[in-house]
Amino acid sequence: MTVNSQSYSEQFTRLEQISQQLSRNDLVDIDQLLPLVDEAMAAYQFCQSRLTAVEQLLNEKLQQNSDDVAPAAVATAVADVATDLPF
Repeated sequence: MTVNSQSYSEQFTRLEQISQQLSRNDLVDIDQLLPLVDEAMAAYQFCQSRLTAVEQLLNEKLQQNSDDVAPAAVATAVADVATDLPF
């Protein structure tokens, strides 16, 4: 699974799956542990970068339309989504 060909939703779902698998104390094959962690880190980085990019674009759009407190509200909403990341 390549990170570049996936959407935020797909990467977030995969990140949740890996997190749940590791949290359940399932017996993870030691040979699969490192690739699993690598996949989780790549998905996390993808999600984090998408959140940052969307936040920046939203702030730019809002700045074009007004100079009120709306950008701060968007930043708060994006930060709330970011805290939902399982790692």
